[in-house]
Amino acid sequence: DGLEVCRALKGDFRTNHIPIILLTAKTDVDSRIRGLESGADAYLAKPFHRQELQVELRKLITLREALKRKFSQSLAAPLPESKPPGLNERFLYEVRQCLERHYPEEEFGIRALCARLGVSRTQLHRKLAALTGQPASHFIRSFRLEKARQLLASSRMTIAEVAYAVGFKDPYYFSRAFAREFGLPPSEAREG
Repeated sequence: DGLEVCRALKGDFRTNHIPIILLTAKTDVDSRIRGLESGADAYLAKPFHRQELQVELRKLITLREALKRKFSQSLAAPLPESKPPGLNERFLYEVRQCLERHYPEEEFGIRALCARLGVSRTQLHRKLAALTGQPASHFIRSFRLEKARQLLASSRMTIAEVAYAVGFKDPYYFSRAFAREFGLPPSEAREG
């Protein structure tokens, strides 16, 4: 049954980010409500117009893009005291919490993050790409670079010391990555 499949997909953190549109012959209000309560993002009754489906698809794409912006901007925000309620928010919370603990370790990367979260490399990549628009490796690097930006603004550490403190092996690579991420070299990121 389509509602059970929808519930299963929306109840699993690995797939709950995938938009679902139910296309069905059931047009009564109770069926529509049950469909939406099962987690469907949209409910279209047959026969439907192609234009109606296109509008729903555009709305879902726009919403997903807004969520990606929201989640990718949350790197700099402090972690909340407790886990957030939604599956996607909880997943990102756990990713950030793990990175918060291990970002200074230069050997800490995708493999270690997957092991700590109990997910496969593919699951991590798909989920982060869907939620933030960044593959896992970029997300980890962006997290480290944000920590570096904060250190540069608040400490007297040298650029090399900051690079090592946030898990980079090579200060030269760190400087190039920093400039790509923020549009200015680390030497210009200091306050005052």
